[in-house]
Amino acid sequence: MPRPPLTILFAENSDGWPAGLDTRADTAVFGSLRLGVIPSVTTTVLPKVLVRIRKLYPQLRIRIEDGLSQELGFKVSQGRLDAAIVTDPSIKDPTLTWRVIWWETLKLIVHRDLRNRPFDEILARQPFIRFNAAMGVGRIIDGVLKSRSYVVDDAMELDSIEAICWMVALKLGVAIIPENLVLAKLRSKVSTIALPAPRTGRGVALV
Repeated sequence: MPRPPLTILFAENSDGWPAGLDTRADTAVFGSLRLGVIPSVTTTVLPKVLVRIRKLYPQLRIRIEDGLSQELGFKVSQGRLDAAIVTDPSIKDPTLTWRVIWWETLKLIVHRDLRNRPFDEILARQPFIRFNAAMGVGRIIDGVLKSRSYVVDDAMELDSIEAICWMVALKLGVAIIPENLVLAKLRSKVSTIALPAPRTGRGVALV
């Protein structure tokens, strides 16, 4: 039977294994795996990924390095990393294989008290919390605001999705972030609202 492919090992939500795969621990695989990750996945998807890799390859030592997509892609191309989880499709190195492993949909995150208000009203009247435009998803969010001519009342800019979730939970504003990155422990305090069509988001890839 074949071993699980990388697309399953690194999938965002893959709690079980498809039938027909050999998921027994393989102790013949050893050494080290140097894996780069973007900051937004280190506390969300990465722990699940490491559990799967550890189950299949218990003798494999894993070293994690976080950074921005461009930096991580460069390090993979230079052989300083074996692989990386990135989001920036502008990495155009022909020596790299770009494989999308999941899609993150952008949504408006608001305090639950606002969950039944219209999207346009919330965006126009509530303080807006921006994600740092130097980060990949921050640039995508800025692009959405500009391309759709949304006018927002900028209240603050942060470089942490977790911090943004807490600010929204404390009623300090609203934000647009990938829906899957909303902290599970705050889901009783916040709600997400879909952006008007077309669907907007980013692909997360393994290089």
